[in-house]
Amino acid sequence: MSTRSTDALAWLRERYPLWRFLPLAVFLATAGMSGAPSWRPLGLVHAVLLALGLVLQFRLWDDLESLPEDRTEHPGRVLCQAGSLSPFLALLGATVALNTALLLSAPRALLSYSVLCTLALAWYRWLAPRLSRGALAAHGLLLKYPAFVLLLHLALGEGALSPLVPALVYLCFCVHELLHDQRLLSRPGMPLLLQAEMLGLCALSVALCLVPRGPGVLGSTQAALSLGAPVLLAALYQRSLARGGVGPIGDAVFALSFLQTLNFTLRSRP
Repeated sequence: MSTRSTDALAWLRERYPLWRFLPLAVFLATAGMSGAPSWRPLGLVHAVLLALGLVLQFRLWDDLESLPEDRTEHPGRVLCQAGSLSPFLALLGATVALNTALLLSAPRALLSYSVLCTLALAWYRWLAPRLSRGALAAHGLLLKYPAFVLLLHLALGEGALSPLVPALVYLCFCVHELLHDQRLLSRPGMPLLLQAEMLGLCALSVALCLVPRGPGVLGSTQAALSLGAPVLLAALYQRSLARGGVGPIGDAVFALSFLQTLNFTLRSRP
């Protein structure tokens, strides 16, 4: 195996470990399947593979675009030390081809994917350089995740997606970003923004409970999750401020959001 190929594999192990991103793909796939009348095994596998492909493509694309800054701030990363970008560009092209192949059977989803890639290119090359590296830049980039949910739903081509679901996914990523980026959180106004986003997550939790669908046991579970959301988020907020970071427990916001999304997705089946 060539050194260049080894560099690409090292990047995958460093930035794309399956133990972390497979659950993330399942979360996004579950959100995308909300409103589907049934869960076909092949449809679920297709959704998870597409979610993995989308996250891989846009994570690599983001790393390539932020390489000049990362070479200063994170010089130890594999991509920053690579002698050539060719294997990474080849990997990016392969993920685009994979995602395109997975969307060929859904023309609307394929068109939406093309629009998403075009918007991402405009973001990286035109809009992002004109923004300071603050909340607007970070939160703008996170819009790709609810876009993934919409794209996955179009790819499945079944049912109606509640806007509550992509909104929950977006706020989940926003809260996670601020909890883990202490430099961003230390800027003026950021603690207030984090509080507002946490309140938004709590409000969405309540809103998910009010959708009158599904068996009573699932409605009760949704209510229990919505009651637990303020407690968990308040604990994470206090831990972040007191310790300068939440550590691995900060991923609990993803676990909570996934359970809420899964339960709501099961409830929303006709």
